[in-house]
Amino acid sequence: SGEAFYTFWRDRIATFKRNKDQRRHLMSNVTFIEETESSAHVSIVGLLTNARNEQEFSVVTTLNYEGWFVKAGNEWKIRRWHDFPDSCVK
Repeated sequence: SGEAFYTFWRDRIATFKRNKDQRRHLMSNVTFIEETESSAHVSIVGLLTNARNEQEFSVVTTLNYEGWFVKAGNEWKIRRWHDFPDSCVK
């Protein structure tokens, strides 16, 4: 449900802050699967990293993203977004 999702992410972000973790999503190889004047479907290769206490750097996982965008006026908005990690993300 929406409340369960909200609670999960609120707790997860609190844990990141408590551990002084900073996640970065590095994205490359953007491939347009489909594109029109008002919508786009993309596939993106990514690398998720973590920095702890501004000292320890680690790779969390490689992953693929899939996104669907729609144009609203002069802006592109994310309509739907999926992450497909290659390993378990903690």
